[in-house]
Amino acid sequence: LEGLEKALSSGYKFSLKELEGIDELAEIKLEKIRKENNYTYLETVNYYYTYNIHDPLLINSNLILVNKNHFLNKDYIPNLICIDDYPVKKVKYDMYIKLEVLLSYLQMINDLQLFNLYIYSAYRSYDRQIEIYNNSNNPNYVAIPGSSEHQTGLALDVATLDSGLTIHFKNTREYDLLKNNCMNYGFIIRYPENMQSLTGYNFEPWHLRYVGRESSIYIMNNNLTLEQFVYKNFEL
Repeated sequence: LEGLEKALSSGYKFSLKELEGIDELAEIKLEKIRKENNYTYLETVNYYYTYNIHDPLLINSNLILVNKNHFLNKDYIPNLICIDDYPVKKVKYDMYIKLEVLLSYLQMINDLQLFNLYIYSAYRSYDRQIEIYNNSNNPNYVAIPGSSEHQTGLALDVATLDSGLTIHFKNTREYDLLKNNCMNYGFIIRYPENMQSLTGYNFEPWHLRYVGRESSIYIMNNNLTLEQFVYKNFEL
């Protein structure tokens, strides 16, 4: 009777520790899902077994797919370099990114004369994502720890100082240049307009993702998300 009351109560705080083989990442995600949907304990357990959380796809490549269904573990740390050592505009010090990404970004801003573009965010550790996530209540923009592309070292948040990381950035000259040219430098607009059902996130004009030049040209020219491109072209 006690177990049945728990299962039927939407107020019961979800604990995956009671289920065999479930880790902390799944527990964080499913407790959030329970609250947002007012699910009972039983409904949340069933959700887990229907929509299980998976490891990232193509983890050893620039096409690594990390999203709300594909999580990095907390120990994943890519090879990084400090942005402070390079001539790039940024809003703060002590930011890190993969070398290949930064070199392509530098080439792009110089070729396109994007001298008013600033880096707001680059690599973000799992622990840092926990802090950001705990201080946010908007799952359409803030990733659950482990599901953030910033942990891959392949993502950059960029914008002008005037626009900041807001939707207003899409109305700038800088965004127009990025949208029409970033693919030639290996980048894509990771979360495009009207694609939330595929990416899981609202439109983010400021979020650049490095995937490599050949892939980025195909993705952007065919108006695809990274999810569509990976599922279309790789046997997983």
